[in-house]
Amino acid sequence: EQPAAAARPLEEAARTASSVELLHHRARARDAAGNSGGAREDRIRLAVRFPAHAYGEAAAATLLSSAPPYRFTFEQRRARAEAFLDAGEGARALDEAAAIAREKLGRAPPARAQMAWIRARALFQLRRPAEAEQELNRALKGPLDIAAPAAMFRAKRVLKSADRTAAREAMTEVAQRFPSRPEGDEAHFYVGWLDLQRGAYEDAVKSFTDFVRRRPASRRIDEVLWFKALAQLRLDDYGAARATLEELTRRVPGSPLVPQARYWIARAGQLGGERGEVAAPAYEELIRLFPASFYAFLAHARLSDLGRAPPPPFPDPPSARAEKP
Repeated sequence: EQPAAAARPLEEAARTASSVELLHHRARARDAAGNSGGAREDRIRLAVRFPAHAYGEAAAATLLSSAPPYRFTFEQRRARAEAFLDAGEGARALDEAAAIAREKLGRAPPARAQMAWIRARALFQLRRPAEAEQELNRALKGPLDIAAPAAMFRAKRVLKSADRTAAREAMTEVAQRFPSRPEGDEAHFYVGWLDLQRGAYEDAVKSFTDFVRRRPASRRIDEVLWFKALAQLRLDDYGAARATLEELTRRVPGSPLVPQARYWIARAGQLGGERGEVAAPAYEELIRLFPASFYAFLAHARLSDLGRAPPPPFPDPPSARAEKP
């Protein structure tokens, strides 16, 4: 091996990528080339970003055994704990939290809330729910960027139960407490979705209507309009469903839900008493616009039921090559 000779190509490679393997080998090459400061920087990154990886563990061991031993900052310890959580290693995340307490790092209230949030998730991973709930309560008293995800985490735990009424209450609380946070947006969506799941279609229409009114710029607006229309279809309110679906195609024309919205616009018209000759052009247009979609297949079936020949899905096939490839 010639780690010193590898230093230059590794430096060039690191300009566009910084994988765990690259950082590990660059640290070795930097050491061999006499760049001990650069090697130390790589080992710190390894220990903080990839603590559960063998190279991250080796980097941490080297740092802690150096003279003088390296002392991780609060943010570095916190990042290590988060990485351990992502790797499903709750016990090691708790070890990082214990190290923060032992080293008297992060003693301000926001930092304490952050660590309570980490301990709560670690304890849930370790199936110690009573202790986890205590930590979760502490996290909920922290700043918004900690309390909001903690509240959503608790609501999703309720969502996993069979009690949809309790889940709706939990989601409503998150939506009301954090109206401008992403968690509030997601929770408000779940309120309507849970209404739909429990068959409370009128409530679902109200919940989704309220969502659109309060959150017109939400990235979920197409999903919300689709589920609102679905609730209206279940209520046999075909005119309202068509209006909702037309709003979906108008507001989010690039949504992947547009093919099914177009299909159900035509189908709702039929279900509402519209003659087949009136609905047929909408089915034909759907086949032309989205020929490979599932809803184009359904449109074919509807046109066949009406005794009309569906348009060819690909009217202009590519011409054959004159020469062999």
